[in-house]
Order: sequence, then C-alpha cells, then structure tokens
Amino acid sequence: MSGRKQHFIPQHFQQPFGIKDSKGKIWLYRKGQSDPIPASIGDTAAQRDFYSKPSEHDLPTLDDLITEYEQTMHKAVDELRTLNVGDTIEPVVIAEVVTHLAIRSSYMRGMVEDAAESMAEVIEATANGNIDGKVIRFPAHKVPSAVEKLILEEFDKRGLSELTPVDGKTVSKLLYFALREGADQFLSEAKGLLDHLIGELAGKSAKLAHRTQTSVLSEAMAPTARIEQLAMLDWKVVASPNGRAILPDSTSIAFDGSEWTSLLFVSNDDLEAVVLPLSPDSLAVGVRKGCSAPSLTAFDELAAQASHTFFLSSERRKEHDDFLPKLGGNLKEQVSSMTKGAMTHAIDEFLGVEPHLLYETQAKHAANESWSSPQNGEQISFSLQLFDFGDDALSNEVAEAIKPIVAAFSKYLPVHDLSGFVFADDYRTALKSVERGFDARNDLEPMEAENKVGVSMPLSVRKDGKIKTLVVSRSSIAVDLISDNENAKAEATSIILHNLSSAAFTSLLQNKFPNQMLAEVADDYERTLFQYTEGIFHSYFCASISCSIPSFLEFHERLALEALQMLLKDAPEERRRYRSHGEMEVMFPSIGSAISAFMNATARFLGALKNQSTEVDESSQFRQLLEENQLLSWFELFQKDLQSFDDGLETWAHFDEAFFVNRHFERIAVQFSIVPEPTEGPRAYVHVPEMADIDLLDSGN
Repeated sequence: MSGRKQHFIPQHFQQPFGIKDSKGKIWLYRKGQSDPIPASIGDTAAQRDFYSKPSEHDLPTLDDLITEYEQTMHKAVDELRTLNVGDTIEPVVIAEVVTHLAIRSSYMRGMVEDAAESMAEVIEATANGNIDGKVIRFPAHKVPSAVEKLILEEFDKRGLSELTPVDGKTVSKLLYFALREGADQFLSEAKGLLDHLIGELAGKSAKLAHRTQTSVLSEAMAPTARIEQLAMLDWKVVASPNGRAILPDSTSIAFDGSEWTSLLFVSNDDLEAVVLPLSPDSLAVGVRKGCSAPSLTAFDELAAQASHTFFLSSERRKEHDDFLPKLGGNLKEQVSSMTKGAMTHAIDEFLGVEPHLLYETQAKHAANESWSSPQNGEQISFSLQLFDFGDDALSNEVAEAIKPIVAAFSKYLPVHDLSGFVFADDYRTALKSVERGFDARNDLEPMEAENKVGVSMPLSVRKDGKIKTLVVSRSSIAVDLISDNENAKAEATSIILHNLSSAAFTSLLQNKFPNQMLAEVADDYERTLFQYTEGIFHSYFCASISCSIPSFLEFHERLALEALQMLLKDAPEERRRYRSHGEMEVMFPSIGSAISAFMNATARFLGALKNQSTEVDESSQFRQLLEENQLLSWFELFQKDLQSFDDGLETWAHFDEAFFVNRHFERIAVQFSIVPEPTEGPRAYVHVPEMADIDLLDSGN
C-alpha cells in the first residue's frame, strides 16, 4: 500500500471480488451514481494521502506502519480463504482481521464526519432553543437537580454558607432564577461565539475524522478490547446465499438483535452476529453464544444498506443495480439520531428533570384530550337569575343575549361545567348568598376602590358532586347586554367571555386534577406562597381570551402601573414599620398582598397583549418604571413563563408545575429585601436582611 495512493480496503482483500478475466477490474457501486463502473482495484477504495503524507524526515508514517502490518494480515486472510464451508474459524485470528479492516475503512472516517456535522447542527439547534423537533423549556417552577448541585458545591467551596443565614438551596433557587432572567442577554452575547464554533466544527469535520481515525490506528492496528469481544463469538465459514456476495465499504456488517448495520454502530452488549465476506462465495460468520444464527438470504441487500458510500462486486447484476438507490440506507439518519439522542440525554442528565418538564412537542394535536367536553350534539344548558330586579320578560331577554355568546365560545373551549349566571343590583349581598357547596377559603367581597369597581365574579360551586362555575355580576352587565349602545354591549360581552374563560379553565383543572381544587397544596412552603399567587395564571388565561377591546388594553396597563406604584410605595414602608413592631404576621401578608396585586394586574395586562397580538409600548410609563426599578428583565421572563405554561396546558401533567408563579413571587420579594425560605414543619422562615432577626411565618395550616 505504501506511496501516495493509500487503500482503506487492501488490494489483497479486494482481489477475490474482482471481475473474472478482467485483469484487475472490480465493479464499483458508488452512492449518487446511476450505474456502477468497472474500476481498477489499484484505484478502488483508495485516496491520496488517506492516512498520512510522506515523511519530511524519513521517519515511518502511519501508512508505512499499516503496510508493514498488512504483511502479517495477508497471511491470516489467505489461511482463512483456504477453509471450507462449515469449518470452524480460529476466533482470535478472524477477530483481529475484522477489527483492523473496520477501523481502517473510509466508513469509519465518514461516520465521524457525519457525527461532527450532526453535532454542529444539534449545537446550533440547542443554541436556538430547539433539539430534535422539540423546544427546550427549562423548568420554571423548580431548580433542576444538577444545577442545584453545582451551585451548592460552589456555595460550600467558597465558604458562603458562613457569610449568610440564608439556606444554600434558597440561594441556588434565586441564582437559577437570575440566570433564567438574564438568559436572553447571555445567549445574545454568546451567539457570535456559538456561530463561530458551529462553523468551525462543521467545516473541519473531515480533519476531525482524519485525526480520530489516525489516532486509533496509531495506538493499535486492531484495538485489543474489540478483538477480545469478537473472539468470544462462535465463528464458522458459511456459503454465501447466491455465490456472489458483495463487499461493503464497511467490510463487515453486524446484527444487534433488530437490524443489520456497521460493526462500528453496535455496542458490545447488543452484538449478536458479525459477517465478513471472505470471497463472493464464502462468508465468515460469528454468532454470540446463546443466539441463533441469523438468516443471510438477503446478505447483499443488507450489506448495501449498511454501506456508507460504496460497495464492490465481482459481477454486475440487476439486483445489485437495484441496491444503488438504497446504498447507505438510513445511515446518516442513524448517526444524526445517535448524536441528538446523546445530546438530549446529556441535557436531561444535567437538568435532572423528567423529559415532560423539559420539552414541549411542536406538533399540535387535532383534539385536545385534556379538556373534557360534552358528547357531540349535547346541549349546553345554564341557569339565569335576576337576583333583585327585573321580571321574567327581562330574564328571558338577557338569556337570549347570552346564548349565542356561550354557543360561539363553546366551539373553542368547553363550558358544559357552567352552572349559570346571577345578576344583581345589590352585588355584595348576591355574592354572599351563593351556596358554594364547600367551605370557601375567603369571604367574597366585591372590589370597590376609588378608581376600580368590580362588576363580575366567576365562583366555583359544588353541584351534583362536581365543581361548576356560577357567574355573579352587577345588574348593569345584564342591561348593557341588551342595550342599543354598541360600545356598552361589546364591553359587557367581553366580561361574559372572561367568565366563560374562567369556567373553561376550571373544567381543565377538574379534569386534570380532580382532587386538587378543594384540597390544600401538600407542600407547606409552596402553600404559603400559593395563597398569594393562586389566581395569577388564571388572570392571564382569561384576559388572553377575552380582552379584545383596545380600551381594555389601556385599562389593564393602567391597573398594572398603579399596582407597581403601590408596591414600590407600600413595601418599603411596611419594612420600616416592621423595624418597630417586629411582627412578621403583619408585615409579610401586607407586602405579599401588594406583590400579589402587582403580579395579577401584570398578568392580566400580558394576557391582553397576547389577545391583541402586540407588545408593551417602549415609551410607556409602566415599562419605564419597570426599567427604573430593575424589573424589566423580570417582566419579560414573566411574560415568557406565562406564555409557555399556556402553550403547555394540554401536556400539564403535574400540578406543581403551576408553582412557577411562586418563583416569580420570590423574585419580587427579594427586590424588597425579603427572602422566604422553606423549613421543616408547617412554618416558613422569612429573612429580612439588614435586620438581626430571622422570622418564622406560619404556612397557613
């Protein structure tokens, strides 16, 4: 083989597969060519400087070492070819031949090139938040276990546990949130570097493949570990099915229990059989002890599909021509799948979360099985009561106005768990008169602030053993629904849609988590925070469906601005007052309620933005105030997390995923130097930096 033209399948091994009486020709079937060509064995399966360039200092090159090794291997191959069909083969001898031919082949280099290119594609997709058709969704409700471990190790290594009373897990949670909040900026800054690395990896894949192969061969012409593994097989000479076996570019093919592929693709644990063609009419077959000898009637086709770019044959046959389009089979897809699978596994391992928490599929299902819905043709019915005004005629008129709204809404989301509507002049009394069917956690009080007046409220009630939604509204909503004032009617319709959205969401919860709605959250700490955050996503969901009127967008932005202004004013004052009275049971609920009001108002505003397919005005007072108080990045992450949770409602499988709102609550609390922390039992620590004490807060038991 020595010289510049270096063979990756030795000429000596090719010769029995040459065309009879052709003076050194062999049929070459190459991928991408419509017909085979009779090529010279001296030129086939060879490439200039494939292993090494000529030495500049007369030192032995890798090609020289391979040429020297071939002398021994040729003798072994010649002895193998003298065996008769049915003869047993010395395992160590055939194992060394098979191993050497596999690692020196162009197949190995091609596979590494494909893997490098595939890895570049995967890195690029991962950098863009997508891998193997799935969107990477880092968990928003908890710190991935491996991330937490890394942070805790660093926390301990630097002795930080001695510098702060805050528990390491709480610190890791806050750091993880900070990482998520700043992820866009990080990725943006890193994008140029990633693009460079991706281009380098893809562009230099051939060099990488060359270095990989030459490195392996430089260490050993046939790695001992692989020889030992192949020598454990039972080897025999078997007649080829048609007496005209082809020679694939991988030289041997292997069976993993389900399919035939290159030996390089099959792990030691899965390997059941290996076949190396010795000549067109004889095959060396190794079978794992305890496994049945595989059928080889379709050897040529299997070998063609297991090839990378070519196979060789002693004669041209129609069936061989038919193999050309199949040459390589799904080999590149195999490499890509392995690469993506490895990357996915690595990410799963690093994040330490269940796959359903990490990924959300891109595909949209034709039917959403998560939303329970009535049978086709089932009539949606609901009650309607005018609590303290009007008559039957007015009641019927209002009902007729609501029916088409319900019917139109029900085409998109289920409302069969809607109990009915109550309209009242005395809104407060009507709310308090509702029989809920269970012990409600809070008294129902209508909003009656200076510039905000509540007009409608969807209530969960237990009826016939099932949770349903009863909507209680002020009488003005009923009047506006049947008025001639189009603006008033549109606003009243939007309020009805908001309540229907609430009914649909209640139906989803009831269907997914039937025992959750009336039960307390099991985790003491999460329950403490969820008292303030429970309705936040609900607010976003309803607003995203019902807030289609432009004036509502302005209204909700104003409410969010006012809630932020109130929080910025009240939280520092509450902390100052706490310095005097020292009562955490007073301070934390007050600030917690202000945070809750701000997050709820912001969620409604974000829902309205989604409904109207727009973004917050960069010059708006609300956005500027967020930026001034280092909350703009939080706002953008809050928007993403709400949207992501909304997109994943169909695949929402664990209720605690909803606790992503708790992580945002903690983030806002830290803004005002309040750090809640879990502890053993039905209480929670609340750290108040700059003060000497660490307070205990009851978790709501």
